[in-house]
Amino acid sequence: MDKQLLFQFLDACGLGVLSSLGPMGAPQSALVGIAITPELEIIFDTVEKSRQFANIARDPRVAFLIGWQSEVTVQYEGVARQISSPSWVLTTKSIFANLQTRQVA
Repeated sequence: MDKQLLFQFLDACGLGVLSSLGPMGAPQSALVGIAITPELEIIFDTVEKSRQFANIARDPRVAFLIGWQSEVTVQYEGVARQISSPSWVLTTKSIFANLQTRQVA
């Protein structure tokens, strides 16, 4: 698939199902808000008290299912990392603000 078309599809979704591994190795999933960078990186947030945060801190391997309308989906696997650099935090805030503006319009 063309990278630009993939970006447009993912960027339009706004939600994805995040799967991680629980403490005993069983899969656990949660619906989360997402934003996509032009480099096809998925940005999502979660609170430190959530099971997803604990799961990812223990084992950063994750999978996403994005899109389900008209039975079109993207399955995306990778390694999650916590954003801590100030410049990335600002970039992330900007991306989510842009996403929220488009969803309201």
